[in-house]
Amino acid sequence: LHSMTNGYCMFNGCSNLTSFTSDLYSLTSGSDMFGYCENLTSFTSDLPSLMSGSSMFSGCSNLPSFTSDLPSLMNGQYMFIFCSQLTSFSSDLSSLTIGSNMFAECSQLTSFTSDLPSLMNGTGMFKKCSLDAESVMYVADTIKDITAEKQLYIDGTIPYVTYDSTT
Repeated sequence: LHSMTNGYCMFNGCSNLTSFTSDLYSLTSGSDMFGYCENLTSFTSDLPSLMSGSSMFSGCSNLPSFTSDLPSLMNGQYMFIFCSQLTSFSSDLSSLTIGSNMFAECSQLTSFTSDLPSLMNGTGMFKKCSLDAESVMYVADTIKDITAEKQLYIDGTIPYVTYDSTT
């Protein structure tokens, strides 16, 4: 898998896949690659070349954490939607521009550690998550200097947190 660049739907729906450890250094598109692998509990691979992770882990309802390197990721739309057991996320998202619904419906997500200096669309990014106060402030601090107005849906109780760089 070392030289593979496109993993579109490669393992999508593989209910018997419980762990994945492999070299994916050349992967640039992982769209729907592990979508709905409901029993995936462990993912170990750095993804330094990944640019599109759209729906890559959507519906992986037993994935508890994610710590892989994602420095080139630009499109993370729906990447972890419906990962209901995801509790923590830590990665380099410095290139992420599209994060809409990236963690939507990750109801157990309490810890998020990543800078978002390039984020342009974060609509619904954390919809129905359970981010702790420290993570909410971390997200707010990482995007407060972005030049255009940004919106992030934090959870069902906070309608919208809007940041405007002109204030």
